[in-house]
Amino acid sequence: MTMITGNLVGVGSRANLNLSQLELRGYKADGTYDVIPLTNNGAAWLFKGEVNADSKEKLQSYLDQINQGTLDPANAGAVDPKYKRVGLYLKDFTLAPSANLEFNLKMMFINPFGETYNDRPINNTVKADVNRVNEDGSKTKMDLSGSWNSYFTPFTEKVWLGKETRNQRVGMPNERFTARVGFRLDTLSGARYLKNPTFVDLLPTGVSYDQLTHVDPIVGSKPVQSVEFIKNYNETGRDAVKIVLPSGYVYEYANMSYDIVDLYVNNDVIPSKAENDQLNNNNDVYFYADNWTKGTPADFAGLYNTNNFVKDTLDININGVVDETILKATAKVLGNNVESIQSDKHIRSLEPNTPGGAAVYGRAFTRNTISTDFADVTNTSGLFQYRLSVRNYYNMAMDKILMYDVFPHVGDGRNSAFSNTLQGPLELKIGSTDVSDKYDIYYRTDRYPDRTDKNELNSSAWTKNPGDYTKVKAIKIVGKNGTTLEPYTVLSAYLTMKAPTYDPKLSEAVANNTFSVIYNDEVKLRETDVVSNKLIDKMDVEATKKWVDTEGNEIATPDVNEITVKLFANGEDTGKTAKLTAANNWKAKFTQLRQYTVVQNNDGTTTKTPIVYTVKEANQNGNNKVTYSGKTYDVTANSVQVNPASPTEQLGITITNTMEQEKVEVSGTKTWDDNFNQDGKRPTSIKVNLLANGSKVQEKTVNADSNWTYTFANLPKYKSGQEITYTVTEEAVDGYTATINGYDISNKHKPEYIDIPVEKVWVNDNSVISSRPNKIHVKLYANDEMIEERDIKAADNWKHTFANLPKYKGGKEIKYAIKEDAVGGYTTKVTGDSAGFVITNTYEPEKPNVPKTPDKPKKTGLPKTGDSAILVFYAGVLLLALAGLALLIRMRKKISE
Repeated sequence: MTMITGNLVGVGSRANLNLSQLELRGYKADGTYDVIPLTNNGAAWLFKGEVNADSKEKLQSYLDQINQGTLDPANAGAVDPKYKRVGLYLKDFTLAPSANLEFNLKMMFINPFGETYNDRPINNTVKADVNRVNEDGSKTKMDLSGSWNSYFTPFTEKVWLGKETRNQRVGMPNERFTARVGFRLDTLSGARYLKNPTFVDLLPTGVSYDQLTHVDPIVGSKPVQSVEFIKNYNETGRDAVKIVLPSGYVYEYANMSYDIVDLYVNNDVIPSKAENDQLNNNNDVYFYADNWTKGTPADFAGLYNTNNFVKDTLDININGVVDETILKATAKVLGNNVESIQSDKHIRSLEPNTPGGAAVYGRAFTRNTISTDFADVTNTSGLFQYRLSVRNYYNMAMDKILMYDVFPHVGDGRNSAFSNTLQGPLELKIGSTDVSDKYDIYYRTDRYPDRTDKNELNSSAWTKNPGDYTKVKAIKIVGKNGTTLEPYTVLSAYLTMKAPTYDPKLSEAVANNTFSVIYNDEVKLRETDVVSNKLIDKMDVEATKKWVDTEGNEIATPDVNEITVKLFANGEDTGKTAKLTAANNWKAKFTQLRQYTVVQNNDGTTTKTPIVYTVKEANQNGNNKVTYSGKTYDVTANSVQVNPASPTEQLGITITNTMEQEKVEVSGTKTWDDNFNQDGKRPTSIKVNLLANGSKVQEKTVNADSNWTYTFANLPKYKSGQEITYTVTEEAVDGYTATINGYDISNKHKPEYIDIPVEKVWVNDNSVISSRPNKIHVKLYANDEMIEERDIKAADNWKHTFANLPKYKGGKEIKYAIKEDAVGGYTTKVTGDSAGFVITNTYEPEKPNVPKTPDKPKKTGLPKTGDSAILVFYAGVLLLALAGLALLIRMRKKISE
């Protein structure tokens, strides 16, 4: 239960009520209840009470999600309503005899999306707890009840689309009128959702709109969401009024009817008495909703008939599907025109709405230029029709008619750029009735005759059986004797044609055509207005593969047989691919590419935007890289678009595979072979040069801060596809000889060594030469540190050389010195330097002892016993002390050294 409604005003036998007398109670499963507010229901005499609003909202939410495609109906479960039953209590109210009370209860399924059909009755019972007022004023309690059954009745939705012409009187050109369109709702499920319900009113060629034309909703209809007035709607050859309504459920629409006001009749209107099944003033309206993705729902039935259901061959809903069902209704527009005899030529495209589809014969013929594709895309591409008509809008029959048409060709005097080809015998009809047997039909295949020369009509080259109709250059139609064209009858010749096969030089080229006619006994050729077919914009784009290194130098192709590239238009994959191989010089051509994105504007004009084309390799990854033969390449390609100033210019895309450099590094160590920089010649830094294939490319300063190591990092491994040979050299270091082993550099410096000669010279000792020692002991000091000692002997002529001594230490010249162990009786003097030392020992004779004048002797006694032993003891102590002193001196000398 979702709602209770009723009427407060007493009408007829219905009792009069006051809202304050009513109390609505909602009972829960435990027997308790809530009082539910009652409100006016849109008017003071109506009331309503919302029951289980939460459950109703939840079911509505399920319905919304299902229609939005976000919920599967199978997953929309049952709701659990808060109130299981309701009670309506009347306070201070007495129901008079013969009066009655009426209330309406609205119910919903608790699981409408899971409910399945069955024929069991749905029972509901109402109970009334009342008191009957007796004649004596007493009251008798009464328990009343009633029940009824409802059944689950299958519901078939029925539709009806209506179209009506209103306010039209005479049908003459410039007369204004109204067209009404309507879609019936009362036979549809209220829960059906309509997304952007749309009317498309396709006007006959004899009806137009202007700035006064507008759309008005009929009472109860929602305001429109949008109205568009569209010329040549979806290439149908007819103008249209498109009315889009707000989305909603059927129950939200009270009505769906609209008036298209101030349409008017134009000069192309067909007199109503001249109409037939092919030429008429039919005004067709179509209806669809955007959520009818497979056409009109298949479970719809026609309310009155099935004429509303037609195939959407014209693709009215513009979804690219032409075999689905759409709703259509038709109204007639009254047509009248001045009496006349007319001849005219029209044209229409037969090309499919979808690539490769069937030819479309439902489009209207037009005097405007049509676009056609080239003939060799599909069986139906480039297909179109000419219609040559003679209109007898006159009250007398025409007894002679001759029709003459020379097809377009270069040099035809009509500025045609190409020729079209006839696809078969022409058809001659009045309406849909073939009348070819009443006329002689001739063809010319030898050449294009002069369209202005009447004498060409008498040429013997005309034939009724051309054999190959694609060779036909002109046609002639002549009425047979006794053939007449009755009043208000239109004779039409239909010529099915094809545009030429693809030639990029014919992009957007035009072929213009007319035909001429002779009426009755006239001798003059009357030529019609021009109709044209324009070839669509197309071009070729050549793709070329190129292999380069990072410097842009061409390199050898890797070991690969073929490469597939994909064509992209405005960034979107077109689905077109091409194979590039060595056999085709790594080139391929994409042909018949549209040059522009063409948007048909509502006013009939078009907006053209050049399409930007580029290509990608089929197997390149998201980082635009590919790998061949173990090498990685960056793939780039330029983009191209048509140059409007030179539309036939050949465009090319170059796909460049740049071999990604494998990066290598060159590292080395600098070693010094110079006895720890003994001579101080080692520089604080050196320069190492990096050579690539013998040419210097970098240099680096190496020093002790880098521990005499270096690295050239991030170096390209290849150049022109060949691996680079890296070597290093060193800027020359003075005093050093460099040796390079790989990337390690060793610098060798030979330390400077010297020899120091030492000579012993004896002076003033000839008298005692016999007491001269036969050797002396000398010590060599380097920077005050004794490093060597030697004996210099008489046998060596008192000479010795300290050989192979380093000249430097720590980069400073070593200060050498010589010391000699003392020689008794001699004084020592050392002279010289590192170039040589001379040790001069000079004899110093002992001076004679001169006795002193003795003092007067004291008296002494003889030593006592033991005195001699004491003297010996003191002498020994003295010797030990001298020996210890000598040892101490030697040790100090060692420590100082």
